[in-house]
Amino acid sequence: MGKPLKIVILSLTAVFGLFAQHSWQMNLFVNPRPSQFIEDWRRTPNIVNLSVTYTGTRPVTFRLKARLRHESLGQVLTGFSRTITLRPFQTVRINNTDLVDWSTVEYPEPLAQRVMRTGRLPAGSYTLCVDVVVGKTVEATRCADFLIVAPSPPRLLAPRNGDTLFLGSVIFRWSPIVVPPSVMVNYRIRVWEFMRGDDVVRAMKRTPIIDETVPTTTYIPRRTTVFERGHAYIWAVQSVDSEGNPIGENNGMSEVWGFFFGYRAPGVPSLPRTLVMGGFIIHVDSYSPDAVLSALSGEGQSFFHDEATGSRVTFHLSFSNLSADSTSGDTAFISNGQIVQSFSSPIEITVAGFRLHITELKLWPDSAQATLYLTHPCLYDTGSSNPWMLGSITTKIDTNGGIYAVVSSTGLPPFRMADLDIYFQPTGDITINTLLPSATTGGGGSSGGGGGSGGEAHHPIPGGITPPHGMTPLPGRYRIPNVTPLIPGILFGWRGVVFSSGQTIARPELLNSNIGYLYGVYSFSNAVLADTGLTVELKLAAPLEFRTIAPYDFYFHLDSSYISINRCKVVGGKVAGYVEPPSGENGLTSISSGGRTIVYFDSLVIDSNLTLSGTGSMDDIVSWGNYRLLHRGHVHLRFTANARPFYSLVHGDMM
Repeated sequence: MGKPLKIVILSLTAVFGLFAQHSWQMNLFVNPRPSQFIEDWRRTPNIVNLSVTYTGTRPVTFRLKARLRHESLGQVLTGFSRTITLRPFQTVRINNTDLVDWSTVEYPEPLAQRVMRTGRLPAGSYTLCVDVVVGKTVEATRCADFLIVAPSPPRLLAPRNGDTLFLGSVIFRWSPIVVPPSVMVNYRIRVWEFMRGDDVVRAMKRTPIIDETVPTTTYIPRRTTVFERGHAYIWAVQSVDSEGNPIGENNGMSEVWGFFFGYRAPGVPSLPRTLVMGGFIIHVDSYSPDAVLSALSGEGQSFFHDEATGSRVTFHLSFSNLSADSTSGDTAFISNGQIVQSFSSPIEITVAGFRLHITELKLWPDSAQATLYLTHPCLYDTGSSNPWMLGSITTKIDTNGGIYAVVSSTGLPPFRMADLDIYFQPTGDITINTLLPSATTGGGGSSGGGGGSGGEAHHPIPGGITPPHGMTPLPGRYRIPNVTPLIPGILFGWRGVVFSSGQTIARPELLNSNIGYLYGVYSFSNAVLADTGLTVELKLAAPLEFRTIAPYDFYFHLDSSYISINRCKVVGGKVAGYVEPPSGENGLTSISSGGRTIVYFDSLVIDSNLTLSGTGSMDDIVSWGNYRLLHRGHVHLRFTANARPFYSLVHGDMM
């Protein structure tokens, strides 16, 4: 009792330090199907994500060792990271760009020459193991399996298999392969004559009549005299790098298609090269030999606009028995018929910050409908590093990827935010709107109803959402008189996704943590997902208990809590309840109850760094070792997300 206050506080600090644990905690996530290009591993930080937490008692310096092994080829590469120093209970997060020093990575023979020459990892199943190396000792290891698949080869687009081409219409088109921007891709196109009695293998053994390598996905023969009327031909495209090495599955080889070369009969009028249908523009590659304006059949290409890049995303489609009532120059406006086009590889475009993955498109003369799903860079599956998918959704669509739909959340899996392990489960309706403010109803294919007169496609505000005080609705935007919106973009012209209701999922395995307050069951309503991320207010739906790890074993009981999330980041919150400091030989014991002492609080604050701090109250006589302490009044609490064990987190103003 006679010890000075300063001595007591320093002793408590040392006591709380005794509760630190001594170990490494590692979490390793690898994209289940990453790129095979070394350049992507060097520069694109979404392949490997590793977190390492050191929970020892003294600072430590270490390096990471990465070992990549192929299921049949053995060790593929080995590399070390830069030197890293961590304080106790500090966490470092690393992705594939800085997992190793890529300039010093070693590739064992005989793979070294192959990898260095092509810049690609061989396709197949892999295991990546990451070691924590202190000095020469491996103190912790984590491994993850994944599969590398080579890029799909080019897909032939035009002329289609079995087409008849005419003089002046010989244009070859194919799809590009997906590679990093730094990889130079060329395409080798070859055309062989297909003679009577031939099969494809026999025809391809002959010298091709065309054998050219081009950097684009379109080829127009320099002269069409290589083709003879009434003869058949086959063609194929191979993707190669700048040195002629094949890129992609099947050695970069496309399928093989055939076409027939002839002349259009005299007196048959020329057909339009452009069709307009459902707001989409179709550039015709070829018509069937018997095509006429009242019965158009053939192949062509159309496109969506990608909002992020400002470019067009083209796709192939087939059409049959379309009719046109009017033409303008070389353009025909379809008045009757339907096009249904499925995509084995979804068309992907970015709109309003979302990624639309379109699996089917239907066109009518005055509207268009797509089956699709959406992803957002902020939301991920709870069981993997894959983006969370919202869909499948069937709705009207325009060429800008504009849609408006209200869908049920029934059957949807939960999602998590990119930087936190909070799991969200939507339970109510979900409203989706990616329409531009100037979108019109009707022929453009917007989803606000069928065809009809134009006008701005203003959709109702989702139920329960109101603009912040002082905002006046304008078409497509808010007018904001010196007020920052709480839920930006909601009113006429709002763009994004609104989850009408839902709750978070309890994570018992994460409750032994200084941020355990995040992992209880919270309810939410009208959560807004926009291009900038998720904005939502979480309210604790059931009492929550968690224990800290540094200082060790502070036992929190929360009766109420709310957490504010903006742009997929926690920006604030408050909790109310009580906490029991550690007890036992090196802790505090209540003299009155014989058990743990209790500190009550009604407004501990959560800040954007996930630090929990504020003032509580305690009125008790407690024992600490051989000391008996009387405390009446305030207790100051502070718990950081990256806690350090020798930091005094609890102290009183009278003991």
